[in-house]
Amino acid sequence: MIDGHESALVVAQDITKRKQAEESLRRFQLISEHSRDIILFMDYQDGHILEANAAAVQAYGYGRDELLSLTIRDLRAPNTLPLTIDQMAQADARGILFDTIHQRKDGTTFPVEVSSQGATISGVRTLISIVRDSTERKQSEDALRLKDELLRLTSEIAKVGGWEFDPETGKGTWTDEVARIHDLDPALETNTEIGLNFYQGESRARIERAVQEAIELAKPYDMELELVTAKGKQKWVRTIALPIMLNGKVVKVQGIFQDITERKHIEKALQEAHNELETKVQVRTAALSEANALLQALMDNIPDHIYFKDTLCRFIRNSRSQATLLGLRDPSEAVGKTDFDFFPHASTAYADEQELMRSGKPHVDFEEWVVWPDGREMWVSTTKMPLQNAEGETIGIFGISRDITERKRAEQAIRQLNVDLEKQAEQLQAANKELEAFSYSVSHDLRAPLRAIDGYTRILVEDYEPLLDSEGKRICSVISREASRMGQLIDDLLAFSRLGRKEMSSSNIDMRGLAVSVLHELIKDENQERIDFHIGELPLTRGDSSLIRQVWVNLLANAIKFTAKKERAVIEVGSKTTKDEFIYYVRDNGAGFDMEYANKLFGVFQRLHSESEFSGTGVGLAIVQRIIRRHAGHVWAEGEVEQGATFYFTLPRKENFS
Repeated sequence: MIDGHESALVVAQDITKRKQAEESLRRFQLISEHSRDIILFMDYQDGHILEANAAAVQAYGYGRDELLSLTIRDLRAPNTLPLTIDQMAQADARGILFDTIHQRKDGTTFPVEVSSQGATISGVRTLISIVRDSTERKQSEDALRLKDELLRLTSEIAKVGGWEFDPETGKGTWTDEVARIHDLDPALETNTEIGLNFYQGESRARIERAVQEAIELAKPYDMELELVTAKGKQKWVRTIALPIMLNGKVVKVQGIFQDITERKHIEKALQEAHNELETKVQVRTAALSEANALLQALMDNIPDHIYFKDTLCRFIRNSRSQATLLGLRDPSEAVGKTDFDFFPHASTAYADEQELMRSGKPHVDFEEWVVWPDGREMWVSTTKMPLQNAEGETIGIFGISRDITERKRAEQAIRQLNVDLEKQAEQLQAANKELEAFSYSVSHDLRAPLRAIDGYTRILVEDYEPLLDSEGKRICSVISREASRMGQLIDDLLAFSRLGRKEMSSSNIDMRGLAVSVLHELIKDENQERIDFHIGELPLTRGDSSLIRQVWVNLLANAIKFTAKKERAVIEVGSKTTKDEFIYYVRDNGAGFDMEYANKLFGVFQRLHSESEFSGTGVGLAIVQRIIRRHAGHVWAEGEVEQGATFYFTLPRKENFS
């Protein structure tokens, strides 16, 4: 049993330890907040960031709340993610120190050195990582490596010679290497004047000053000079001089002499290459800038709505029309935003776009109803496809939408028109049935009275002829003739109405043979000597042979009828051919007609001559026009009073007569 004093002591000790832990944690947090290094506290299992110091907030560019909603994986560059789990396990077990690359909120990266160690804080197992930006260290290491490499290369190509000059005698001694550089005989002694003869212009003035200062002021020098050797070659040399003092006086000047011509050539080549590269970079930068401007101009001048998004479905480029629909003044205002900034129900589009990038399969011409932020509503046809870089990695989405509202309205109008047409077809069918009933009535009901009139007239003439004078007999003849004419009118009208309902059959037609056959039927014996008939080549065609025969019958009968008063009638049948159709014609030298009334020729019961001049009902040419129209052709006529007429009709060209 623990008595009351011992229990109180234990509680006091626990409180003391907790206070000490809290104080330690407070001091640790105070230190971390003032640390220049990044300090992160993370869940040891999933890497969720529990706490971060001010340096972390500044380095990564996130707000504190944003940072605490991320995991360590969100801060790692994408190509380093596979290493995170193993490194966290090692850190928790025994601590770890490693180099990696972290990524800021804006997508830029920087190298870091990470020291991570597991710890238990307030009973919670935590990973503490101290992250140091190693950019400068990396640059220093790279610079040192470059310097070592340059020194190595220099030592490989450099050949150094020595020399010594005596100020009192004015003579100097050069090693074989120096003599070789000047193209002199080995170990040749010479004075400074002879040595200076190899230098020209500014180079000579510089070395004269340097030698004088070395002797009088005991001042060393290191310079690069251009010289002309004894054999007239131009070289670059480096000379380093060190005055040798004795009793406060320069007694000798010693130094080294190095041929750096090759290095100068390399430097020049490198500088030229650098300049060329810089020029290419400038040209490429200008080209990219121009290409970007051209791309934006193209996007802005295309009526379709175009946009590009990154892998997080954030806009990175928009056409002006797209930006306008989003309620923005300039396309640049959309950069960094997502559909969630503009549409209340953007989650579906976001899920679809993520799936598109995952699968790599484009969504082509899918139609959707869109309500834009300003309340405008429209139908759009949208195509979205994944964007990939040169390595084939998906880096975003390209989308293009077209306003199809008018098309949708037109489709709706067409659907309504089809409904209306179906109703009209039903009405037309009913009208046709009524017309058939009317035709039946005309055919039967009207013929009976006509037959009665004609019959009673004949009875009157036959039975009461002695009682009738000449005028009565003439009137009876007129009644009988007009009844017969009325019957012919009824027959022609019925024939005309039936043409529109008659089913057509298509077959090959020998047009010349058909025209000759009709002519032989129409020309009576008494007209054979009076009519000169000429028929040219008539191309084969396809159509309903019985209907086309009726065309020839009507046109040739008209030609014979309207040349009846000519002592010598001439009837010509011929044809012309165009790219799309055959043109057939019948020409005569008969009564002709006034072209002012040509539009009446093909109307039902339209006549340009009286019944007393030329018999007929005025339906024949209307039948011709209806038959030719049903064959997708057309008819017309040309004429002049008492100079004859020409009637034309066309049929489509059909090369295949199988």
